[in-house]
Amino acid sequence: MEEKRKFQRTTIEPLDLEIEEIEFDSGKRLKHVMLILNDVSEEGIRFTSDIDMQEGESVRFHIPSLDIESLVQGKVAWKKSEGQGKFQYGMHVERSDSNK
Repeated sequence: MEEKRKFQRTTIEPLDLEIEEIEFDSGKRLKHVMLILNDVSEEGIRFTSDIDMQEGESVRFHIPSLDIESLVQGKVAWKKSEGQGKFQYGMHVERSDSNK
């Protein structure tokens, strides 16, 4: 299979992360969502969660921190079922103008 990534992935020890809030384009909001962060790159992240999102869906993660602007937003690029209500996702992170 041909590699499509522009940027190298950095695999990390799986990191349990609580997302303060997830906002969906539909207006749906979920609070205090747990996910497992598996790897990161300059333009994306791979994570596992029990939230059932759809490919192409735009989402915004509010991550708890001291910084009021701790927001990660992007689109679900791919989804893979892991069984037992768990899903693995690839998310293309959309950079804000302040992060460029």
